[in-house]
Amino acid sequence: RAFTDWPIRFADKSEQAGSPDVSFIIAHQGTERLDHVWWTVRSILAQQQVAVECIVVDQTNEPCFGTRLPPAVKNLHRPLPNGMDGWRKSWAFNQGAREARGSTLIFHDGDIVCPAGYAKAVIDGLKDHGAASIQRFLFNLNQTATQQVFDSHLWPTTMKPDRVRQNWEGGTIAIRRDAFFDLGGYDEGFVGWGGEDNEFFDRCKHVG
Repeated sequence: RAFTDWPIRFADKSEQAGSPDVSFIIAHQGTERLDHVWWTVRSILAQQQVAVECIVVDQTNEPCFGTRLPPAVKNLHRPLPNGMDGWRKSWAFNQGAREARGSTLIFHDGDIVCPAGYAKAVIDGLKDHGAASIQRFLFNLNQTATQQVFDSHLWPTTMKPDRVRQNWEGGTIAIRRDAFFDLGGYDEGFVGWGGEDNEFFDRCKHVG
């Protein structure tokens, strides 16, 4: 039912011409999940009724994508500065935000494909608010189903998910660009997995 109401599509460039209204920003590191990012960015480029851009901030020491991203994606290779190590998602998000052109920013995990109407729903949700977390359900495919997507290039609309999350605070969140910088961006003190999304989610309550 969710896929019927909110279909997922894929494209290699934005379907809407002109300057982007929404900038999707993805933080990335390493070579193990390149296929996940490929499918995620193509679902972002397939957004309907809204002009979008997609920025991938790659903090791997050596560039790892090569031609494994559509040309329409802005691939920022930003190795960590001296004295910084580990997974620095907050740092990468802040880097991407400074390069973004859209008046709305969506900070998005690199392994979550999104429905084609997601950006439009975000724009509608931000008419009276500074930030928006509009996801209700997140469906996790298991490893076998995920590999089938990679191999067949077909989306398994009839496959049962391995897990369903409800009202999760992580994964994807939208905020007006001016409100993001008023809040001071993401807290770069977080290192490793977890925590930065929840902390940022809490601060977004200050902008509505």
